Amino acid sequence: PVAAPAWQRLGAPRRMRCRRARPVTRAVTDAESFRKITSHPESVSGSDGLRYFGYGANVGASALKARGVLPSASVVGRADGWRLSFIHKGGYATIDRVGETTTWGSVHRISETELAVVRGWETGYEMVELDVYVRGDGYDGTESSNSETNQGTKVRCVAFVTKPSARLTKPVAPFDVYAEKVWSGGVEAGLPDAHLEFLRAAVDTSIPREKRGPEYWDVPTIWQRMGRVFRGE
Repeated sequence: PVAAPAWQRLGAPRRMRCRRARPVTRAVTDAESFRKITSHPESVSGSDGLRYFGYGANVGASALKARGVLPSASVVGRADGWRLSFIHKGGYATIDRVGETTTWGSVHRISETELAVVRGWETGYEMVELDVYVRGDGYDGTESSNSETNQGTKVRCVAFVTKPSARLTKPVAPFDVYAEKVWSGGVEAGLPDAHLEFLRAAVDTSIPREKRGPEYWDVPTIWQRMGRVFRGE
């Protein structure tokens, strides 16, 4: 029998204090990168690799490259019906399915071997599939760009979301080094201004890593998680 691709077998983010926001200069999406990202849009993987949606520390391609993962293409993407929050154990980010919301990030084209490397970093996360909208040259994420008739090309991606066992009982402020990394990666990727403002606010309200209190490790016990399941929560 043919082996399942790695993304199916696997199951499904540090010291500058915050600087003032610098002007955002968006790089025009390269036509070749856009072609690679939108090839075989209905399937996560293809002959030239697979699509990975990064929204936290891995939103910027340089963060991946610094750790040996080399995307062949990266473009800005919009995941409708998903919301970013800092509710992962330790004060990290995740995304959740929440009605009329939107999360911005980058769609990276990487290999199955590279996905396995990323999976090794993502402690307490599981892999899911989701639809992400991407646009070509000149996409700036403005309201007019998001109209039903001009929402972009829908592509299937994988992303990492928090497992129930690593989900805090309530959101927390991110710690400073991580928040800075997410924001600077968003600037690098050219995410829309409104989302960058959201990430910047997270930086401005972040706390030093060493000041994290017990609430940053307050995850439910297995019995509490089972109770939530039985209650349909």
